[in-house]
Amino acid sequence: MNSTDLKKLATQVRRTDTVLRQLAHLLDLNYQDRSAMLKTADLLTSNAKLVSRKAKNAKSEEDVRERAFASAVEEAKRLGKAWPSSTTLDKVALCLGNLMESNLRQDLESEPRDPLRSLNYWVEIALSELPRSAAWKAVQTKQPVVSVIDEATQRLLQLRTQTKAIEFAMRWDMAIQESKLPK
Repeated sequence: MNSTDLKKLATQVRRTDTVLRQLAHLLDLNYQDRSAMLKTADLLTSNAKLVSRKAKNAKSEEDVRERAFASAVEEAKRLGKAWPSSTTLDKVALCLGNLMESNLRQDLESEPRDPLRSLNYWVEIALSELPRSAAWKAVQTKQPVVSVIDEATQRLLQLRTQTKAIEFAMRWDMAIQESKLPK
């Protein structure tokens, strides 16, 4: 449960406690029943305090995680600027590394008017998403951002040498060259 759910639960427990106390005083109950209701209400009071404490702890842990993630994203963006994206092969590899093959394929098949602009659009999206996913992985696995970025960089370098990426980049190059020809 996250901190918000725990807070809601604590509120429900306190409300139930209040209702039980009101019932114990309003209803015409024998001593044992009234005592049992009040004991239950006391038990709920102590548990509401425990749940509230857990909610506060969960909230502080979430805040720490969010700050760590934000810091990791900034570091990943800074480190990710070193990713090559000057050639078509670099751009295609970057997009493939961000699982955008279907986007590139559909875009290429629709024969965009300006393929270079289209490819640059997908590269821009990849460059904005990769640092966030690398930062998320670093925070979740408790690895340094540098090592996660290094892994991603190695993966991108491997993608650049794959036949599929090379052929795909050649198709994009052809589309870009054809768009520059006078019509």
